[in-house]
Amino acid sequence: MTRFGTKLAAGTAALALTAGSGTAAAQGSSGVNEDTGPVSFANAASMQVHDQIGGKLFTLVTETQRSPLRTGVSALAQDNSTVPRSPKDRETAGRHYRLSFGTFEPEGDLFPEGVPSREHKVTAALKDTTVPVAAAEANYALQDLEQPGSGQDKTVLAFQGVRNALECASPEDITSETTAEKLWVLDKDGGLVERDLPDGDQPLEVRGLAFGPSKDPSEVEDGDRTTTVPVRYDRALTTSDVSVSRLTAFDQLLRQDEWRDSEITGVAGWRVTITSHLRKEKEAGQPDQSEEAGDQNRQAQATGKATQEATGETAGDAADGEQRADRGSSREQRDTEPGGPEIEPVGTVVTTLVLGGLSCSLPRGFTPAEPGGGGQNPQPSVPVKIPAGVSSSSYPVDVPADPGGFPAGFVLIGGGLVLGAGALFTLRRGRRRNLAAPERTE
Repeated sequence: MTRFGTKLAAGTAALALTAGSGTAAAQGSSGVNEDTGPVSFANAASMQVHDQIGGKLFTLVTETQRSPLRTGVSALAQDNSTVPRSPKDRETAGRHYRLSFGTFEPEGDLFPEGVPSREHKVTAALKDTTVPVAAAEANYALQDLEQPGSGQDKTVLAFQGVRNALECASPEDITSETTAEKLWVLDKDGGLVERDLPDGDQPLEVRGLAFGPSKDPSEVEDGDRTTTVPVRYDRALTTSDVSVSRLTAFDQLLRQDEWRDSEITGVAGWRVTITSHLRKEKEAGQPDQSEEAGDQNRQAQATGKATQEATGETAGDAADGEQRADRGSSREQRDTEPGGPEIEPVGTVVTTLVLGGLSCSLPRGFTPAEPGGGGQNPQPSVPVKIPAGVSSSSYPVDVPADPGGFPAGFVLIGGGLVLGAGALFTLRRGRRRNLAAPERTE
C-alpha cells in the first residue's frame, strides 16, 4: 500500500467562523458545544459540474456524517453506495456518469480482475477525550455509461483500497492520511491502465482520453434567460483530461452549509477533476464530406483486414482491441487526417469528484479531556447526519477555482428533528449566507 501522511501545524490550519474559549472541551451533560466545539465530518463521495458553456454550476453532495456531540460514532449506511442515485441527482449531476463505492457482484465487472468486493466504511466520531476523528474506506469505480461495451469497458477510473483518515488530537497535532492500494485510469487506447499514485500533494494528470462529460451543456435562448436549450456537440469527437490529487484545503471539499470548519481545521480525501473538451464537425455544408467519410471507412476496413492477415487474429479475437482503439486514437485521427471533416471546439465542462472527503476542527486553545471524561453514566450518544442535497446556480462572470460548499448560499433544508435516545439526530439548520440566491434544481 502506498501511504501519505501529514502532520498539520497550527500555523497552517484554516481560520474559521467564531472565536474559541481557550479552555478544555470536556463533555457536559449536553456534550461538546455544537457551534464551536470539536467536530469531524465524513462524506463518501460528492460531485460538482461546472458547465462553462452555459455559465452554470451544479453541486450534488451526498449524505454527510458529523461526529456526535457526545462520545460516539456516526456511520454511513451500506445502501448508500452510488452517485448519482435518484432522478433528482441525475438531473443535477448528469446522466452519463455512475460512481460505485459499495459491494458488487463479480459478474458486474466494474473493476480490474482481482479487486475484491467490500463494504465501505465512512464514519465521523468523537472520542471520550473529545478528540474528533473521521475515516473513509472504500473501493471506487467511475463509469462513463456512454462508453461502448459493458461492465469494465465503461470504467474510466478506479481506486482499490482507499483509506482516508483524520484526527485532530490538539491544535499542534492534526494527523491526515490519504491512501490507496491501487489506481487505474483510462489510456488513449481505451483500456484501464494502473497508474502510480500522486506524489504528496502533486497531481497525477492524464490528457486526451476518449470519453465525455457527466452532464450535457445547455445555454439560455436568445432574449429569454428563463429557457435553456441543449448545446450540440459530438461525444465521439470529445476528449477529457483527468487530474487526481489529494485535498489540501477545506475549500476544496464539496459540502453542505452545515459542514463547518473552525479556527483550526484539517482535511483529507481524494479529488478527481475531469476537464472535457467538447467538439463537433464544422457545419460547412460541403457535398463531398460523405464521400470522404466513406473513403475513410473503406481504408479502415482494409487496414483491419491487413492486420488480421499479419497477426493471424480472427475477427472475433480482435473485436475487443478494435473497440478500445475506436474509443481513443480515432478521435485524434479525425482531427488530423487529410481530407477529413473539419472539427471545431464547442466549449468545456469540468466535473469534480471528492472521494472520501473528511475534515476535523478544533477551537483555539483546545485541550483533550481525560479518557472517560463523559462521566460514569454518560448520556446516550446520538449519531448526526447531514442529509444529501443538490443545488444549481448561474454566475455572471466566473466562479472561484475552488467553490467549496453549496454556491450562493443555497439552503439545504430547514427545521429540525430528534427521534429519541440512540436514534438519529438530523442537522437541519437553515443558515443562509448573504449571497445571491441560486436556482434550485427540482
